[in-house]
Parts: sequence; structure tokens; C-alpha cells
Amino acid sequence: MAEAEEDKSSSRVDAQDMEMELVKAAYYGRCKVLKNQGSFRFVVKVQIENFGNISFQIPASYPDELPSILCTGSSPKESEMLTDDLMELSITYRGKPMLMDILSSASNKIEPHNLVTEQDNGHSSSKRQQKKRKNKKQFKDPAEDIGQKLPAMKTAEDCIARIQWDEGLLAERFSVGYIDRFIGVIEKPFTDFCWQDLAALDHTVLAIPQHRIQYFKYRELKVWDKNERLDMMFGSTGCDQSLYDVIKEYDDTHPIETTQEAVNAVQGHNDELSDDDDDESTFTFSKAMADVSYDHSDRPNHFVAIHVSDPQIVAQVAAVQAHIRGKDARLAACFMPTSVLHVTIAMLTLGNQEEMSDCVRALHDARFRLALHERPPLELEIDGIGNFNQRVIYARPRRNESFLLFIQQLQDLLLNAGVHVHRSFDYVPHVTILKMSRPMCKTLRSYYVDQATYVDRQADYFGKQLCDRAYLCEISEMRNAEGFYRSLTDVSLLPDTHEMHKDSFEEEL
Repeated sequence: MAEAEEDKSSSRVDAQDMEMELVKAAYYGRCKVLKNQGSFRFVVKVQIENFGNISFQIPASYPDELPSILCTGSSPKESEMLTDDLMELSITYRGKPMLMDILSSASNKIEPHNLVTEQDNGHSSSKRQQKKRKNKKQFKDPAEDIGQKLPAMKTAEDCIARIQWDEGLLAERFSVGYIDRFIGVIEKPFTDFCWQDLAALDHTVLAIPQHRIQYFKYRELKVWDKNERLDMMFGSTGCDQSLYDVIKEYDDTHPIETTQEAVNAVQGHNDELSDDDDDESTFTFSKAMADVSYDHSDRPNHFVAIHVSDPQIVAQVAAVQAHIRGKDARLAACFMPTSVLHVTIAMLTLGNQEEMSDCVRALHDARFRLALHERPPLELEIDGIGNFNQRVIYARPRRNESFLLFIQQLQDLLLNAGVHVHRSFDYVPHVTILKMSRPMCKTLRSYYVDQATYVDRQADYFGKQLCDRAYLCEISEMRNAEGFYRSLTDVSLLPDTHEMHKDSFEEEL
């Protein structure tokens, strides 16, 4: 049996190599073939006259598994239409070599288009060119020969809209496979993308043209695939189960193994994000998860932060918020109050009084173990506005290596003291100005802040904040007399003498 499989694999490899040689010979000087590129055995790029390029990504199991196809011409709309046509055509050739047939069909589809374009522009072609076009064999869909027409398939845009707005679906459990022009097919979580109009976005957000989307997955199950004409999202290509039934059946046979994985899956799917945690650790459950129990004990309930109180910075944040309110008054409900502006440096879970005391003690020890009283003062310069996936708008500190080193050392010290620290390897210091809440998403019918509301202020300079104290704060609605978060303790970060005597420190504990 093993030998038969090996022979089959060897035969497939030989057939693939032969087909590549045929393509290179037929399109000599206009074809580039790369071998063993990532998960693909071949990547083929062919230049088509009067159009542009057609690229194929050939998997190892080709032709049993269909290639990915991408057409890139001068017109994005025409490129997308041709890509869809060729992918649809490839289905009819599954199991046998198809590149030459697809390329021939592409040329036939392009020729009539050029003829129409010339006639529309009032230009006439020579009789020889017209005769050549007339005699050229036109592509005919093989499905027509058996009296069938492939049903219209719901688009990627339809899938995006459903995942965004169907309250019975957890967007965090979906992922997207799309074509990168240089790497090939890449898969990323659905929530990593900004699905606004590409023309309204900048380079700081992850967004892709919808025609590059190849498939959608629920966890590890493909529920929509353009190449394979698979549509479990809507059933437009013949699936007789609803998406809810498909998901339930998959979850029943592939249960989530750990409670923490379940918590991560619904993280951020909250009805109202609180304004006291920039890491979106507060959440509730969607209707689809209402009957599932979760352990909340690992959820952050405290954080260490620098209070941003410099008058110039506070005034500038207020000015930006006023500008955004002038563009869309509804967003004022999402503003971070200027009394609680801060830079988070550690997210913590403290389960009981003993753990709180250990954390307080470790923070005060840090002042001397990290020799903060001997170091130059830390200072953050706030310059410009950034965003996290167009959902959190923040004032951006300039990169400060000393500050980043301090954060790493402080977190290491807390960990060594047994404190539960939630570490993030892509930590970005920021001062939150605005954070979208779920009710606001429903009001605006969008998960994202319109960039037009703040783009005029993106280059604003806010000022400098001296990192004078670190506060151990509760994640709660409680505030102190100054309007800042209620804190268990605070520690001086300035290079001066010992500020707290042992007696007062013990009182704090």
C-alpha cells in the first residue's frame, strides 16, 4: 500500500514537472517559474499580451487540489472578473493538467474585450487583425455541454458582512485566507483586519482588497472557499445545512480543549468595553455562548500604569477629542476621561489579599532592585496619533529604549515575585484617547472609527510626560478624589532618596 502511494506521488511530481516545461516553452520569455516557494511546489507567473500577468500557486497535490489564481491587469475590476472566471473554470479540470487550457481560455476572453474597447473608442483594426479575432476559438464553459449552469455564489463581501453583524457568530473564531502578492496564501484572524473602504485607510492598519480573499474558516473548518466553490455561510452552491448547524456539528466533534482557549475565543466580544483597561480584557458573552461556563479567575483585575497628568498633554488630548466630537458627536461617548489618562506598563491578576500584598511589596522592592533612585528620570515624549485596528485611537509616545527596558525589567521582577503578569510581546506604549464600545459599534453599524474624524490631527504634538510615579490600580469604576483610578499603592520612579519609611509601607500592606 505504501509503495503504491509512493508511486502515485512520484508520478504526480513527474507530471507537474512536465507541465511546467510545456508552459515555459509555450510562453518563452514571458513566463517565470519558481520552485518550492513556501507551501507551494511551484509559483508560475505568465505575461499575457494586451492584459498583464496571470499567476498560479501550485500545491504539492495538484491537480487533485486546485491552484490559486491571481490576475493583475491595468483595471482592478477586469482583473477581479478574469480571476473569478478562471478559478471557476479550473474546477472543471480538477484531477488533470490545466494550466495550458486556462491560459488559452484567458487569452480568448481578453481578445474580444480588446476588440470592443477599440470599437468604443472609434478606432478600426486592420482586416487581418479582425479576421484573426474572428477565427480564434472562443472559450465555452464545459458545464454548458451537459445543460448545467454553475449557480451564483455569495461573495467574500457577503461573508464579511455576516461575520460582522450576525450576533450569533463569534468573529474571533473566524480566520481569512488571502493572497499576498509576494508570499502566496496567508491566513490571519478575521478580527486582525480593518474592513472599511480601502481608500479611507492608511498604512497602519491591516486591510486587503476583497478579490484577494480565497477562503474563510471557522476555527479549522473551511466554511467558504472561492476556488472550490464551497459556501457553508449561505448555502449558495448547494450546502443543505445552515451555518449554525455546521458550527454546532463541528463544535460537538471538535470541542475546545481548555477553558482558557474558550475565554480567548470570546475575548473582546463584550457588550460594552470598559474605559479602564486598554487591553480589552473585560468582556461578556454573545448569545451563541450563553450556555457555556467559563473560568474568569485568569482575567486581569489590576494594572500598573504611569498617570499622564502633564497639563499640556491633557489640554491637547481634550482638543483632539473636541475635534473628533465636531466630526461625529456620537463618538463622544467613547472618549477616555482626561482625568484617567495613563500609559499601562503591566496587566495583572491578583486573586486575593495575599497576592495583592506580594505585588505591593514587589513594586516597592523594584525601586531599589532596579536602582531607579540612581537612574536618570524617565520621560515620555508624546507626538502624533496612532490606532489599534481603527478601534482604539491613542496619542503615541516616541520610542524610548530606556522606558521599554524599564518595563521589561519591572515585569520580570514581578514574575519572579510570583505575581501573575499578562505579558504581551507586541507591547505598544500608548495614551488612549478614544475606544469603540460595542453599543457604539451597533449605533454606527461599524466596528471602526472613521479615520476622517481625526486625520487632521494625526501629526499633533502633545508634549512631555515625566514618569514620576507608578500606580498599582484596580480595574473598576472606582475613582480617587482626583478622578484617577483607585490604587493600592504608588511608587516613586524619580532618582531621589528613599521616600517611604518602613512603618508607612507596612501600614499600606
